[in-house]
Amino acid sequence: MTQRIARLMLALSAALMAATAAAGDIDNRALANEADGANWASYGRTFSENHFSPLRQINDGNISRLGLAWYYDLPQVASVFSAPLAVDGVLYFAIGYSVVHAMDAKSGKLLWRFDPKVAEVAGKRLRPAWGIRGIAFWQGNVYTGTQDGRLIALDALDGKLIWSVQTLQPNDDRYITGPPWVFNDKVVIGHGRGFQSRARLCHRL
Repeated sequence: MTQRIARLMLALSAALMAATAAAGDIDNRALANEADGANWASYGRTFSENHFSPLRQINDGNISRLGLAWYYDLPQVASVFSAPLAVDGVLYFAIGYSVVHAMDAKSGKLLWRFDPKVAEVAGKRLRPAWGIRGIAFWQGNVYTGTQDGRLIALDALDGKLIWSVQTLQPNDDRYITGPPWVFNDKVVIGHGRGFQSRARLCHRL
């Protein structure tokens, strides 16, 4: 059931979020624009994080005609509860141990996939946690955190690694599962440690 719901969410996102703005234009101005529904480039769409789209093509009068355009079978991983982004006609999402995917929103074609190899990097120090909740987009780059504590930037065009920063000390038992937040050329990420504490780390781009 979970896999089926995730497939339907991706297909519905494709129908709702056909984007027109260029990927390189996602910046403070774009993320502050509540009226523009062309892109969904942040976890909650804009800086307000209200998870609301102003698009009106789909409404209570035509929702019954909405059908499945395509689907993509997600691999069997521990968690697929991750919020997709839509920028310039491309869907970006991460599942499991921060495995990032980029898909053409119109056709469902997989454009690229990036696996940060979290289990291999962490080894015996892999922290038990919930899985990746979301990613961020800023000026042509996709950002994600990993359960072993890395903050990663990817090229949105081809998924190639731009940089990777370890945000934890060697004996630190925290981890990353939340989405990064990007503004003013900075990316901010939260750390988790069970239900007890949360810290913040800011990295200048």
